Amino acid sequence: MRNFCLTFILLFPIFVEAQIQPNVIDDFSDGDFTENPTWSGTTSLFTVNAEKQLVVNEYVDGIAYLSTFSRIAVNATWQIDLGTDSTTSASNLVKFYLISDNQDLTGELNGYYIVFGNTKDEIALYKQQGKNTEKIIDGRDGISEEATISIKITNDDKGNFTLYSKLVGETDYFEEGTIFDESFISKSNYAGISIKYSKTYASKYLFDNISFSGEKIEDLIAPTILSVDVINKKQISIAFSEQVSVNPSLTEGIETMTLNNAKNTLLIELQKEINEGEYKEIILPIIKDLEENELKQQTINVYVPKTNDIVINEIMADPTPHVALPEAKYIELYNRTNYPIPLKGFQLNIGTKNYTIENGIINPKSYLLICTEKDATLFEEFNPKILASNISSLTISGTTVSLTSNLGTTIDCLEYSDSWYGNDEFKKDGGWSLERIDVDNFYASKNNWKASNDKRGGTPCQKNSIAGENLDTILPVINNYYLEDESSIVVTFSKSMQLSDLTNIENYSISSGIEIKSANILSAMNNGVLIELEEGISSDIIDTLIIKGIKDISGLTSANRKLPISLPQTPTTFSDIIINEILFNPIGDGADFIELFNPTEQVWNLSEVFITNRKGEDLQKRIAITEKNELFFPNEYIVLTKDPENIKSSYSCSSDARFYTISLPSLPDAEGNIILVAKDETIFDEFDYTEKMHHAFVSNKEGVSLERINPSLPTQSADSWQSAASVVGYATPGYQNSQYYDNKPVETKKLFELERKSFSPDNDGYNDLLLINYQMEEDGFSASISIYSADGILVRKLYNNQLLPTQGTLFWDGTNDSGAVSQIGVYVAYIEYLHPKGKKGKQKLVFSLTSK
Repeated sequence: MRNFCLTFILLFPIFVEAQIQPNVIDDFSDGDFTENPTWSGTTSLFTVNAEKQLVVNEYVDGIAYLSTFSRIAVNATWQIDLGTDSTTSASNLVKFYLISDNQDLTGELNGYYIVFGNTKDEIALYKQQGKNTEKIIDGRDGISEEATISIKITNDDKGNFTLYSKLVGETDYFEEGTIFDESFISKSNYAGISIKYSKTYASKYLFDNISFSGEKIEDLIAPTILSVDVINKKQISIAFSEQVSVNPSLTEGIETMTLNNAKNTLLIELQKEINEGEYKEIILPIIKDLEENELKQQTINVYVPKTNDIVINEIMADPTPHVALPEAKYIELYNRTNYPIPLKGFQLNIGTKNYTIENGIINPKSYLLICTEKDATLFEEFNPKILASNISSLTISGTTVSLTSNLGTTIDCLEYSDSWYGNDEFKKDGGWSLERIDVDNFYASKNNWKASNDKRGGTPCQKNSIAGENLDTILPVINNYYLEDESSIVVTFSKSMQLSDLTNIENYSISSGIEIKSANILSAMNNGVLIELEEGISSDIIDTLIIKGIKDISGLTSANRKLPISLPQTPTTFSDIIINEILFNPIGDGADFIELFNPTEQVWNLSEVFITNRKGEDLQKRIAITEKNELFFPNEYIVLTKDPENIKSSYSCSSDARFYTISLPSLPDAEGNIILVAKDETIFDEFDYTEKMHHAFVSNKEGVSLERINPSLPTQSADSWQSAASVVGYATPGYQNSQYYDNKPVETKKLFELERKSFSPDNDGYNDLLLINYQMEEDGFSASISIYSADGILVRKLYNNQLLPTQGTLFWDGTNDSGAVSQIGVYVAYIEYLHPKGKKGKQKLVFSLTSK
């Protein structure tokens, strides 16, 4: 190996221990670097070779560093011999730290260092503040390609640096550059070297004759506490402004203390956990810096935040076109408590993007703004703020936003939507934020959010323009439930629920006695629970899941519920599931809906059912109702629509009606087609509808659904459908149809018999149809029915050779052959019936068409 002699002399302030002289010299002639002076850091990666030079003994890519105490800061000189036979680059370089306030020379610190190498093979002086670095003296490029070199730097007591270098064979130093740093960093704790290397060149750097001397800065300033972070409910980490020593005697409530001088932190382990929402005052032991300056603060105050202590208070997801605020996205947080809450380690989650907050604090009853780093200068007047790159993930139409503490507690979570702007299309178009009305209302819904009323478009770091009292009075209900598998049940609620209630297995039971194993939340929203059973549900019975009243995030209690559960079957044949009601011509921009009904005794798996329509003879794209194993029970209704909220607000619906949000096939206003189908194209039901099926009394058909009179009637027969009654608001989504008629077999003395002698076809849902019950002697009969007025005029040819089951009911809605409602009066139903074996007969039934 060639002989290298590189002298690097740096006049630089360095902090040393009190017992060490201001001058530091180490030529490694003693074959050791652990004493006189003492170097610390990644000591296992260094050794002293046979030539008494310090070298790296690593043979993989890496970073190694050594530092020593030094408080020299002014009127100083440093020297180091450095040699290399490697090629320097961005992956192979040396940093010599003159001043550092951190023992770890590879992390964040404040100070100065010399670079030897880098992409320009240069020598240069850099200033470092935290993560940020700045080149302040740019020396010659290509100089680190030399095998040996001597460098010297000087500094006076005002911040004037001069950098020199001398190559082998040269007698005088060459001045590389000078700089006056008016913001001179004069306080130091450490100095040392840091080497970045690839495995090829790791052992090819050599260091010798390191020396630095000068005046040390007398330290008369006591250490201060920079931050107090809750690591977990028993561990508290305190960061200090400098290295400290701690009196080993423990104070009341403290189990252990661990001092980390490399990071200037003290880890305190408490004897008892601090509960969420608990405020605790901790008395500290005696803490001093290395110059015996004593910490003046004797206590620290710790508060462990609970859910909703901090709330998401304002969202600007669509700043374009901007009004008067910066054209940038932001989120505003508000601290509802009387305590400052450090945010270090908190997670901000936006959609699928997660961001860990590295530092920051939100003060009591105060606001904090979150924006991207590139937008930070735009929000200079709004403080405090945190920079989060994933804030750009805020979408116009909405997404989930949550804040999670470093302990994993969901502090706040909401799924905002542009529907929260209501009917204000102007503000919805951009430039206006969404604001929370009441910070003490935790229900994350449009009931507590509106567009800002501030003329700037929003109120970042200020009280919301729409702020006011808006108590949550909406009771939570169960939105849905389904089987994850035979021993796992998922239940979702309409609101966020209290975690302790949601996960308490005592709130759930199975009627057959199956034990509950566990109950775990499904998401940060706390609006769903996965209930695990000790054994699987039986496949041949319908069991019951019993849920006690559970409190929501506002303390409101849900009703006790009994939910049927069973292992679902796959529907296989026609009419296993039927179309029971359809709204194809909604009012204005309202939503269509389709209601399905299970007329069987089986429990069906809704994930096996799809909805589509025809184009000619071909089935179009199938649309899944759900991808989950959701149960469809006997005699149950479900509603399919793209906008459940629109349907619920337009019609009277049961609170536990089951709605599924899906994009329906096209449903034209005049006529159309809808089909229920399986994956293998098995058709369960198909309906070709037309607006002509509506009752003649319905002059304006907008917002009026067609209802099936009875599930057993043929779907494609117009006589099976009737307009929903006016008294129910013209639709019955999610419950029994207003025009429902129970056509159970009726025993009659005659072949044909009227159920009532009069009817009033005014579409009010009461006695709207003429009902003709019949019971034939045997199967195979067909019938023709004509309706005549009292003076013998044919009003309606109702049925013509209609093949009849042995018993049933026939209907007349009161309309004539022209589609108009017949006049009030007395009418005659003339019935002719015929059997292929030759049996035949006639019958007349007299009745009245009336009006209320």
